[in-house]
Amino acid sequence: MNHLLMMILKYKKIKNNTNMYMMFINVPIFITSLAIGLFLAYITMPPTQVIYVYPNPENEHKISFKDKADNCFHFKSTEVTCPDDASKIRYYNIQ
Repeated sequence: MNHLLMMILKYKKIKNNTNMYMMFINVPIFITSLAIGLFLAYITMPPTQVIYVYPNPENEHKISFKDKADNCFHFKSTEVTCPDDASKIRYYNIQ
């Protein structure tokens, strides 16, 4: 009970809000627990998945692409005839 009374008296004497909060927080324990929490969040994060989006006539106006040089561009589709040689045709999996 005496400890609680002393904390209340200290609380009333403190004028600066920063010092008031520092009275209730142990800084080394806070920094250590924050570092451990960030590390655990980092190692338990699910792996990222890369999704490849191929432009088609239905979505060409909705998708903007950005290259490594930060240049943005769009695709414009043009219908062409298929080549006679089947080895020149490239097939893509359905998305």
